[in-house]
Amino acid sequence: MAEPTAPRSHLSGGTLTALIVAALVYAAFLWQTSTTPMPDSERWAALTSFGLLTLALTLQGSATVYDALGATVRRDWRAVAVLGALLPTLYLSYSTAVREFSLQGLLAAVLFAAVPTLLLLYGQGSRRPLLTDAVAMLYLLLSLSVPLLPALELPRLGGQVGFFTYAAAPLLLVLLAARAWSGVGFTWYLTARDLRLALLGAVVVVLGAVPLLNLLGVAPTARPDLGGGLALLDQLAQAILIYALVAIPHELLLRGFIQRGIAIGGEYWLRQEHHRKHDGTGWTAALRRNLPALLGIAGAAVIAGLAQLALASVAIALVVGCASLGYGYVYWRTGKVTAAAATQMLVVWVLAIIGYNL
Repeated sequence: MAEPTAPRSHLSGGTLTALIVAALVYAAFLWQTSTTPMPDSERWAALTSFGLLTLALTLQGSATVYDALGATVRRDWRAVAVLGALLPTLYLSYSTAVREFSLQGLLAAVLFAAVPTLLLLYGQGSRRPLLTDAVAMLYLLLSLSVPLLPALELPRLGGQVGFFTYAAAPLLLVLLAARAWSGVGFTWYLTARDLRLALLGAVVVVLGAVPLLNLLGVAPTARPDLGGGLALLDQLAQAILIYALVAIPHELLLRGFIQRGIAIGGEYWLRQEHHRKHDGTGWTAALRRNLPALLGIAGAAVIAGLAQLALASVAIALVVGCASLGYGYVYWRTGKVTAAAATQMLVVWVLAIIGYNL
């Protein structure tokens, strides 16, 4: 008699990995903020808010969780409304605890959640990108690049990340699930090939960025002290936080939304053109097949560089745009936002050690 099949664990489909990633990110945040003097109430509020946002982000890298979430939010728009309302609710709670609350800030938080939600839900049922998707992208990009939102940080003293910058990542994942946006590639399952491509991409970008920075007259600043065990732990924690707080939010927006959106639009246009003319042969056929992906890489790189103009010099914006080409290539070859984010993390981390802050 065959043995009964064991019930499937609720921690399958990458959920356990997502929880481990969340624990690592939370531990790195705890380590980096442990020496910052602040009132106990503010520390507790920062740790609680950061923990909730971290879980909201990392758990969506589980296929089990994200598939169930996607099915729910596509079936009932009220589920999207409830999840979107959590962002201004968390802003209200955290800003009150650290004495940074304002009605303008609350209104900005409501708009930050509501505007892209309404725009992306408008496109439900359409397999190709719409103008409303582009407006949602532009709104999110401007909100995070131009100071349209309150300068609220986690924690308030010695902030490691902007509250809205970090909150944008889980919000965008929920909205892309509701929009049925295919091919985002937010997963913690990275193969050896994915990791090799991410590492190779980082090496190429760093080797190109350093001479370009020197050519543009950007001088390195003071380098961090790497002596001693605590300094090495600081650098390890910093690398984890760069990955979770900088690279993943940026890559989700630039790669999973913008680059992927341009590619989907290009594929739709290519299918329409296919009915009117022959694809050609040889390299012309290969170029036509890869044109949507290449346009996505180039378009996202241009947007990444332009977005930096509001925050940094023209030289830095140019370097960021060129580096974005490398991140986009890794995303194209792996199909995973987390792999492209690993490349960006390595680039930013190594350049910071050398003395350049992008």
